[in-house]
Amino acid sequence: MNFSGKKLLFTFLLSLSTLAFADESLIEAAKKGDVAAVSAVLGKGVDINTKYNGATALMWAAKEGQDDVVKLLIAKGADVTVEDAAGYSPLIYASEMGHTDIVELMLKHGANANAKTKNGKY
Repeated sequence: MNFSGKKLLFTFLLSLSTLAFADESLIEAAKKGDVAAVSAVLGKGVDINTKYNGATALMWAAKEGQDDVVKLLIAKGADVTVEDAAGYSPLIYASEMGHTDIVELMLKHGANANAKTKNGKY
């Protein structure tokens, strides 16, 4: 492999690792309520519904009560019906934490009001 081939391979591998860290960055920004950072990471082409440690950015934003991030993620097409391995959805997380404005927003955008976790909770 010549120098330009090695450089191309290196650039490709670097872009893969950058996207892997971008997934984590999206989740962390959503948890903290950093709308600008969430927008920036999404602008890099990260899948809005990607899961990091089993949860999406919308799940974390809903759980943490980050209203503005939840609004942004929904506007950008985040799946309000997504579930984690235990069957928790963003709606259940918001409801469990008492974030009524987020619950109402989720329901308005198609969240399942009758959703239950895998162990039948809620």
